[in-house]
Amino acid sequence: MGGASPIYLLGKYYLGVRPIRDGYKEFEIAPVLGGLKWMEGNVPTPHGDIHLYMDNETIRVKAREGKGYLYLTSESTPKTNIGEAELMSENKYRLMIDTKQEVVVSYN
Repeated sequence: MGGASPIYLLGKYYLGVRPIRDGYKEFEIAPVLGGLKWMEGNVPTPHGDIHLYMDNETIRVKAREGKGYLYLTSESTPKTNIGEAELMSENKYRLMIDTKQEVVVSYN
């Protein structure tokens, strides 16, 4: 009989952080509030944590190493302090995360 840690489930399902390449050298983040007003957490990787905060208007991501994409849904083009959100399909955007600085995204 096996079990899953609530922390693991938080990282996998709500924070939506998962590795694309071994050791999180490349990752994707697809957070889902799932009815929560906000969430915040760290996902440990071999090279340091990926930190994520999200509420109904803002997403903040800080990854110490690696690079990846943040995927989000927004009715208008998200505004970001670093980079530019790319429209993937109706109301679906992605943003490249390739910096050690905190990336802040405003959306609705």
